[in-house]
This record gives sequence, C-alpha cells and structure tokens, in this order.
Amino acid sequence: MSKVDFVRTDAVSCFSNGVAYILNRLTDFEYREFELLLYGSGFLLKSGYDEYGFPELVFDVILSCEESLSRFDGELVRRHASEALGASYIKELLNDIGPLVAWVNSSHLNHSSVYNTRESYIHAFVIKEYVSEGDCFAIFDPLIVDRYPVCCHTYIPSASLDRALFDYASGREMAPELGTLYGVKAEQPIRFSGDIGREVSRQAQAVMNEMMYRDAIPLFHASCMERFDLVDKTGVAAGKRLFGHINTYFVVPSLLHVRRALLTGGYQKSCRDDLDALIASWRELAYLSLKYDKTRQSEVLEKIDNKFSLVARRSQDLWRRLAEPDAQIM
Repeated sequence: MSKVDFVRTDAVSCFSNGVAYILNRLTDFEYREFELLLYGSGFLLKSGYDEYGFPELVFDVILSCEESLSRFDGELVRRHASEALGASYIKELLNDIGPLVAWVNSSHLNHSSVYNTRESYIHAFVIKEYVSEGDCFAIFDPLIVDRYPVCCHTYIPSASLDRALFDYASGREMAPELGTLYGVKAEQPIRFSGDIGREVSRQAQAVMNEMMYRDAIPLFHASCMERFDLVDKTGVAAGKRLFGHINTYFVVPSLLHVRRALLTGGYQKSCRDDLDALIASWRELAYLSLKYDKTRQSEVLEKIDNKFSLVARRSQDLWRRLAEPDAQIM
C-alpha cells in the first residue's frame, strides 16, 4: 500500500461529494458538490436526531442527488451488493455502470486513524476500480471528519470491503442503506445549466413558507437546550456534539455552499454580508457549547440560548432577503 495523501475538502456530505467525484470522472466538465445541492434542494435543512438521539439539522442527501441529476437527464442508479457473490459482483457493476458510491461500516476502514478511534458508523466512499495486483479496490474517500475535513485516494482489500458492506455499524441511522451501491447514468454528458437565482429563490421561498424548514432552527434550539447536560453512549458530551455538528456536519459547510451559489449567481454584496454574519453567529454558538461543557456555568447556557435566538432571526432575515427579486445584481 502506498502512502495516503490527505487533502482538505469543503464537502458537506460523503455521499454527495462522492457523486460529484463520479460526475467529474465521467465527463470533461467540472462539477462541484454545491451544484448538486443547489439543484436538488440540498440547502433546505430540517430538524432531526442523529443515531445517538441528539438533535441535528439534516437534509436527505440521496434524494437531493437524485433530484438534481434527474433534472438534467441523468439518473442515480441503485444496486444492492451481493454477500454471496462478493467482489465479483462489484467488478461486474464497475464494468457495467462505472464508479460506485458505496455505503459501508466505517470500522473496516484503516486508511485514517479516525476510523479506528471512533465507534463505527455508516459512511460512503467511491469504488473506482478493481486492482488485481493485491486483490483490492481503488477508492476515493470523499469526506473524512478529523480535526478538519479531508479526502483521499487509497485502496481497500476485497475481504475488507466485503465486511464493510455487510457488517452493521453502531450508528444505525441509515442501516437500510448499508451495502447499497450507487452509480450515475446519462445518455448525454450532464451539465448543470439552470438559473442559479431561480434555484436559490425557490429554496428561500420554501424556508419562508413550509413549516418543516421555517421551524427547523427553533425546533433544533429547543431540543438542544433540553440535552445540554447529557452525554451520548460513546462518552461525547452534548456541547461537543453540537460543536461538531455546526462546524463539520451540515450547518456551516452547507452555508458555505450557499455562499458559493450567491457568488456564482451574482448576488448583492449585502446578501453575502448577511450570510457571513449568520455563519459567524453559528460559529460563536459552537464555541459557547464547548465552553459550557467545560464550565457548566448557567450564564454560559443563557448566552447559548440567546445566541440560538439570534441565529434563528438572522437565518429568517437572510432567506427572506434571498427570496426578494432584487437580491441578484441584474
């Protein structure tokens, strides 16, 4: 095995960044994850719970990719790995469909210390090709959540891939997806060429008018405040979990993708400034949550409560502004 080189990434999700990688392999166009989320309603976050019962803001990443591809005459093809056929079936799919995004159990990955030091969870990476020398598969890992997010190209032995595809992980929030493989099919090269302003406005209108999106942050706020003195079964305190969720899992990375859409779509600087202020408030909230874990001071918890309220107001103000016709520079 050669040395693994890790590269920083701004990915929101291992799955959608994996699909973006496949698109880049299939054509000469440059695809970015934010475009998949833009055209697939991926900026619309809902309040939910993670595999440990702690609150999070989430979106359905598979549906988002399916929606964006279908709008441009592409298809996200779904197959189930065969435990009986093992690697031979995956090689067959690689020849038929091309590179595949696979949902696996993280505990059978060893190219990063992250996978050996945390409880197992459901993860997605891209299977690029079979390498007969060494009986292994070349893979692209789109998002490794370490001190900062990275990605890498590496190899996984066939036997390890078999175990990763069928051994249930501790984090069972997407257990039905374990062992599922996704590829991309299109009669013609897919090119995202829609109106960015129309897409941003459509999602902004949804935030303003649909309860599941409008109330997402207030619901998340209330759920978090109820759990600040809890610790999950892996020993991670609620404040640390909130810190990671804000900075790494969806919240800030998702808003940074919104910023890319605003830049690409020619939005007013005032809109980008409002977004930057919202991101700063989220980051302040994240650091306050860590501070509460260490101090357990009631005044810190009060600051967290107030900061949540500020984040909710700034988020509503931002999406209201993005829904207005003059938000773009014409």
